[in-house]
Amino acid sequence: MAETEDMGVALGWDDEIEVSENEFEPVPDGDYEFEVVSVERAYFNGSAKMAPCPVAKVQVRLLDDGRGAHLFERFLLSSKLSWKISDFFKCVGMRRPDAGKDEKLKMDWMGAIGRRGRLTVGSREYNGKVYNEVTK
Repeated sequence: MAETEDMGVALGWDDEIEVSENEFEPVPDGDYEFEVVSVERAYFNGSAKMAPCPVAKVQVRLLDDGRGAHLFERFLLSSKLSWKISDFFKCVGMRRPDAGKDEKLKMDWMGAIGRRGRLTVGSREYNGKVYNEVTK
């Protein structure tokens, strides 16, 4: 018999719920091949260190971690972080690896869906829980 994943049950707006623990289990730190699954457009309202700007929320699926874990990375579309955006497009083969600083990049976020690359996963602790983060 095939093992099925618990898909949950829809809740009504006014239902009572039993609170369960988040069953998220971080993947071990290391290098992984990934595929871009989705890109969502959002907006960052700014902070003391960063002006308001659009955000690309990128979801990737790890291909060689043994379970197909999904990770999320936010790209603030700010000139302060253009290096990070450039690195992402290089990683998925949408920018030449030897492209110079003076060479402009036309960001094609939707074109990144389905593209593959390699990334490095690290972990960080927040409020006593361990979370994954893309470090490179």
